[in-house]
Amino acid sequence: MSRDSTPTGSADPAGAETTAFVERMLRTPPPDDVGDGDGPVLPPVIPGLGGFVEVDRGGTGTVYRATRESDGRTVAVKILHAAGSKGRSACARARREAELLAELDHPNIVRIESSGEMRGAPGWPDGLPWLVMEWIPGDTLQRHVARRPPAIREAVRIARDLARAIEAVHARGIVHRDVKPSNVLLADGPAGPVPKIVDFGLARPEEEETALTRTGAVLGTPGYMAAEQTGRDDSLGAVGPATDIHGLGGTLFFMLHRRPPHEGRTIFESFARAVTGSIDWTAPAGGAIPVALRAILETCLERRPSRRYPSAAALVADLDRFLDGRPVVARRRPWASRLLAAAVRRPGLMAVAALSGVLVLALLSGAWWHVRGMTRARAAAEAARDLSRASLASLTDESVERMIARGPALDEEDLAYLRRVRALYGDVPPDADRRDALLERIAGLRRLAGIFGKILRVDEATECYGAAFEDASLLGRDGDPAESERLRIDILSDQGMLLVNAGRPAEAEGLFRSALGIAEASSIGNVPRDLDRAAARFNVGIAVDRLDRSDEARGLIGEALAEFARLRTARPDDFDVVRGELESLFASGAGISQSGETPDVRRARLDVMIRLAEEALERFPDEQAALSKLLILGLAALSDLESEIGDQARSLSTARCLRALVAADLERQPEDHFLRGEAIEAAVRESLATTRLGRPDESASILEEALEMSRRERAAEPAVINHAVRSAKVLQTLAMLHRVAGRTEDAVAALRELIDTLGPWAESADGATMVVPLLAGAHAMVGNLLYREMGDAAGAAGEIRTAIELSPGRPDWSLLLAEAALDSGDLHTAREAAGGLAGDPVYGHRASEILAKTGEGDRS
Repeated sequence: MSRDSTPTGSADPAGAETTAFVERMLRTPPPDDVGDGDGPVLPPVIPGLGGFVEVDRGGTGTVYRATRESDGRTVAVKILHAAGSKGRSACARARREAELLAELDHPNIVRIESSGEMRGAPGWPDGLPWLVMEWIPGDTLQRHVARRPPAIREAVRIARDLARAIEAVHARGIVHRDVKPSNVLLADGPAGPVPKIVDFGLARPEEEETALTRTGAVLGTPGYMAAEQTGRDDSLGAVGPATDIHGLGGTLFFMLHRRPPHEGRTIFESFARAVTGSIDWTAPAGGAIPVALRAILETCLERRPSRRYPSAAALVADLDRFLDGRPVVARRRPWASRLLAAAVRRPGLMAVAALSGVLVLALLSGAWWHVRGMTRARAAAEAARDLSRASLASLTDESVERMIARGPALDEEDLAYLRRVRALYGDVPPDADRRDALLERIAGLRRLAGIFGKILRVDEATECYGAAFEDASLLGRDGDPAESERLRIDILSDQGMLLVNAGRPAEAEGLFRSALGIAEASSIGNVPRDLDRAAARFNVGIAVDRLDRSDEARGLIGEALAEFARLRTARPDDFDVVRGELESLFASGAGISQSGETPDVRRARLDVMIRLAEEALERFPDEQAALSKLLILGLAALSDLESEIGDQARSLSTARCLRALVAADLERQPEDHFLRGEAIEAAVRESLATTRLGRPDESASILEEALEMSRRERAAEPAVINHAVRSAKVLQTLAMLHRVAGRTEDAVAALRELIDTLGPWAESADGATMVVPLLAGAHAMVGNLLYREMGDAAGAAGEIRTAIELSPGRPDWSLLLAEAALDSGDLHTAREAAGGLAGDPVYGHRASEILAKTGEGDRS
């Protein structure tokens, strides 16, 4: 029976369909590969380890106790069978997550000491990931509770420590997915047992999230499963960090109640309870749970992920409040919600209770009920507002860390996570402090738009900007019109620049003109609208220029620059004016506006910009970081311009000044990603200038240094496409240098790394426009080198065909493909490629010769 055909009004929303689903999955035969439950019987072979003794076996792998040969220390080794059964992508993901976890040094996470892949072990397939972990001789939390149930404070402390561990894991972009007492080991500590979480879901399938694996093992034990793990309600979204919050709540529930939250008499009943979120809150034999702690549990175990704690950090904070005797943020569910949950468990009994309740309520005083209800409502609203505001800030911070820690292949889990954050901003209630609530929503939505923009989810970013603009408009009706105008201008400008960079200048022009209209229509005298007008006019000029209206663009940009110069004279101590002029001079001098200005005009604007930036550094010492970055951009643009006009000596001199400035700033701010990126760019500029001055060996050493820096940046923030593009440019330059020096194999190796770097981004709708030209050019260059210099005509044809598929319309590539295919004996491809060049004024003659050699010319 499909879900759509399930009869309505059933007492069990999961019903027979859920039972049939579980039974069907349990009957599914295991696969023939290593992913089955048994696994190889021979011990593994891992260099440096010996004395393997199997201690545990589960759905994802086998755990051994082993001895490290170098020092005789006992370690734990886990072989991830499940990763191997999911294929190469799952193995790669398992390795990546193991590397991330290995970087963690958290007292409540079992430390991963090393990882690798199985190679040449009898009875074991090559490529299976393995992990070497610290050996914890203690018991699991599940067995500990069964033997000696902890007191309430000890249980809360253990849960708090586990939540801290999960907070650290989530910051690395990893979701555990199976937090439960049996996945927690207890080590001895001076203040009592120290919990250490183990068994991360490193081998989960990437292509789907179902409730049960192919082996019949539940992906998340039914008694502890969150509703979204069951796969029976699509409206709940994908498994994510909120799933681990549920697991933490379930673990704490077990310590307090001695049973799982969704415990049933059978696996099917437990699964059905997880689907509906049904929990038996009957107090344990040892006594009642404190009201505040019950509220924490209810928040963790909410059926809908969006209603749980927004992050592990928020849960840690509330558990600390409980341990300190302070009021917790969580509130118990409303009585109606609890009544409904009880009705699902015991419909007959609750029907009688509900009827009795109606009769009693009919006798209550209406006025008394109204006053008491309003008091409680105000208190609940205030608590919900505080929780929402704290939650949004925490979620947004965590969103940044999660997204940049993940690879470029962003899945729906990532996007659903960010969309939930966006939805929460709409739920912040405008109350008596309506202005503050609106400002919070505006700031949060703009920040979230920046996150979406950073990972090139342009449409999601524009939705956030649109919602922020609506709130800014509301602010104008309820509060300060000047504040509203400034916010709306800023929002329109930010959104417009995002669209310009995304290759959508027509949409950007409309936004910039709207911002200009707001600034020009303003009649508020105490706000510097002249600065907003100048900036908006300049932005319109950039968008217009991208639409090939160069004359109009030059006029708008010239007017804006003249207005900035006038404002600087009138308000020399206004840093916003100085910054606006510097940014505009840079954009026009660097060629970002592309308005057809001559190199002399661009050079003059960059000279003015650099001089003004140096003067501003002395006048505005508190703004040194921002001004130094603008000066770096100006010097970079000047070096590029000098190279463009052929003055390589001056380009090299400027590039060296630039590298020195960036290096000095990096000493003060070593974690600044802008500065680290500019250090790479400056090295590339110096290398190119050095090469053109005839010093290739010096250039190669500089580029190798830049390449190592770019690799580190990509590893630190793999979800930021700019790092990949910058790395690709370094590799492209290095390949050209190797080719000039006659090192063909080195050139091909550099281009292969470029292709591997950009390949994952080519399928991204928002990233394709940035990477496809570079990726196609790399394939074509590899093909050219293979054919012209290495004699591999067949390999060359394959590379060039890929380049044409990525970026069609290049007749020179088509001719190269025809020649390579002809030499490799692929006459069909040669005829097809050459046939498309008929009539081409440059390549047509050579194409005709190729067609003749294939016999096509004779027939025609």
